[in-house]
Amino acid sequence: MPKYTAHQNTKAVHSFLPQSLAVQVNKGAGVDCQGFDEAMIVLEAGLTSGSGSHVFKIQECVTDTDTSYADIPGAVFTAITTGNDDAAYVGRLNLRSRKRFIRVYNTGSDAVLLASAVVILMGARVEPVTQVNTAVFSV
Repeated sequence: MPKYTAHQNTKAVHSFLPQSLAVQVNKGAGVDCQGFDEAMIVLEAGLTSGSGSHVFKIQECVTDTDTSYADIPGAVFTAITTGNDDAAYVGRLNLRSRKRFIRVYNTGSDAVLLASAVVILMGARVEPVTQVNTAVFSV
């Protein structure tokens, strides 16, 4: 039996709060991954308006400096269009060989998209994990 429950050894952090992403570059907040072995990125794509698409990728940085982020090769979600919107998408990163901070980075063309992105940090090296928000329930 595990020593800690899921909310004591994982941590969920928003990179993109739920919002309307415009036709431009949209940079998510940096997420500090120190002390974790894996990250699951959950992209919630709502409805898209327009004929273009939105591309989401994951970037990394040593010090959460906006200009220092670089793309992580292969860490790109399928482009979101009106044909595949209103869905959840999931990606996984092995953090053991990554830089300390990651963020979700989005570019949009000719489309507006309602979306959010949550990074779920897993494999905590120190437990229990301090949450960003207090657990509302644990049944």
